[in-house]
Amino acid sequence: MGRGDNWDPGYFPPENEGGQQGSNPTATVKFRKPGLDWGTFVWPIAMGLVHMITSAIVLLVFTGVDIAINGAEIRAMYGVNDVFSVNNPEVLAEVLYRFFPVKAIIYSLLQIIIFAAFLAWRNRKEKYYVLTGPGKPLDWLSSILMIGTGLAFANLWMTLLMKLGERNDVIQKLFQGYSDMTETAFVMEGNPILLTLGLAVFVPIAEELLFRGIIMAELRRVMPLGWAVVINALIFAVFHMNFVQGVYVFVVGVLIALAYVWSKSLWVPILMHMLYNFFGSVFFQIVPLDEAGENIFGIVLTVLGVIGLVMLFILRKKRKQEPAPKPTPPELLNQEFNRPEPMA
Repeated sequence: MGRGDNWDPGYFPPENEGGQQGSNPTATVKFRKPGLDWGTFVWPIAMGLVHMITSAIVLLVFTGVDIAINGAEIRAMYGVNDVFSVNNPEVLAEVLYRFFPVKAIIYSLLQIIIFAAFLAWRNRKEKYYVLTGPGKPLDWLSSILMIGTGLAFANLWMTLLMKLGERNDVIQKLFQGYSDMTETAFVMEGNPILLTLGLAVFVPIAEELLFRGIIMAELRRVMPLGWAVVINALIFAVFHMNFVQGVYVFVVGVLIALAYVWSKSLWVPILMHMLYNFFGSVFFQIVPLDEAGENIFGIVLTVLGVIGLVMLFILRKKRKQEPAPKPTPPELLNQEFNRPEPMA
């Protein structure tokens, strides 16, 4: 897209673009050029690595401390001599997730500090790099109901896989592998408050700063919002590294990304992610349900899912004429050609 494209903000002053002094007061300032550049790839990859590395370091360090203090108890519990042996991957996985809520709080806090500092720095360079408006009441109401749609889809997807798995061995193995993974991941000692803080507060904040904050900003710079939403959700799904989980995470990612660009507020997707994690996992850890309770919960999800779909279309119609602006250098905010891109 050229610098004069009415639908793309300029990243160089329109006069004396080479940085030479001229009549334009911003002519000596260079900005990122429109379109793909190294930052489009480097910043998301670098921050994604920060997420993975900080998580891994905290898990390994605290697990090492746990083994050093409680090694005899752990070895006796699992009947092994070496927890870190390659012959005991299942044991190691369970030990890694001991006291997981506390570990999640610690690595998420580190990520929040790093991601928030990065976004503050980028937002000084490019206005609207991250959208932090207050959101309108309709945005908040719609987003809460849209999470009901995401939860309903996840419930439907898992039910479908379970039924198909009864007739197909491949699907059965996929479903069983996912079930084993979640059972391992949710062997969580500790009180409900720590569990809620870890998985339904700090983890969602860290992930939203990364995915809807940093990654979405780079996507919005270089492509129409519709494509940015889909690719953002796809990256979000792949990041979870599990096909069964990835399918419903993609749908949830689309809903959250849409709410973000329509509300122009990162606070909205953060709340959505918190609600999804709480009612999608934490709730069942602190409020065990019998079969009747699960059926009632499923019915409630279905109703909320339908209402959420209706609100999705209502919100799209109302926000179509109020598109989110692309990241723009502050010096160019008053340029006529800096207009937000409408969503398809």
